[in-house]
Amino acid sequence: MALQHYDVLDPDRPGHFVERHWKPLNTPVFDAQGKLRYIIHSSVNVTEEVLSRRALRVSQHREHDALAEAERERLRLSHLVMQAPAAICLHHGPELVYEFVNPYYQQLFPGQELVGKPMLDAVPELRDSFMWHQLQEVYRTGRSRQEHEVCIPLTRPAQAEPADAYFNYTFQARYTEHQQVDGVYVFAFEVTEQVRARQQVLALNQELNQANQQLTRVNDDLDGFVYMAAHDLRGPINNLEGLVQALSETLPDPPQPKQGCC
Repeated sequence: MALQHYDVLDPDRPGHFVERHWKPLNTPVFDAQGKLRYIIHSSVNVTEEVLSRRALRVSQHREHDALAEAERERLRLSHLVMQAPAAICLHHGPELVYEFVNPYYQQLFPGQELVGKPMLDAVPELRDSFMWHQLQEVYRTGRSRQEHEVCIPLTRPAQAEPADAYFNYTFQARYTEHQQVDGVYVFAFEVTEQVRARQQVLALNQELNQANQQLTRVNDDLDGFVYMAAHDLRGPINNLEGLVQALSETLPDPPQPKQGCC
């Protein structure tokens, strides 16, 4: 017969029932003439088996949901990495083979195939560069490395000659389940426009300071000229005042007008 769900009273808690599942079995008993004489009915308690299967189904369902959520999260993260306005890549092995690059990173090296190649084979211009040595150091020690506003010459698609670009970047080690470094993550953000804007502001401030210094010198020169002019003119002015005074004393008084008769 099919499994039967039949709860029984709990001997430790009167009035309460305990979940039980039974596997009933009906066995016929025949006599010597082959006539059915008895039916032996037995029931086996299979509650633990039923509960185990139920728990297994619940666990499988939760595992399925967890895997589905993990896949959705992986897709969201993959979309974020692929669309991020930052250069992101992953190197693996001591030769720092490109395992993954996002589109922004690939744009930094147009026309160069990166994935699956050692770094120095894919980008030979980085040989003996400080970035190569820093990546090797992170792979060797596992210690992350951060740098700000590092100048890196890059050849843009619309340019024939390399031009200076500035980046903030982080190199971070990737570990295996045995806590061994097997790769290095690269996260780089270009800050060329910010650096050049600040350089322009600094240059403008320097020009303004030079202009202010020049204006200060001109003002000082004008103050000196005014002082000297006032000092040099004081003598002639005093002489003119004396001459006017002497003339006024020497010249006769002007004639008085005649008064007529009434």
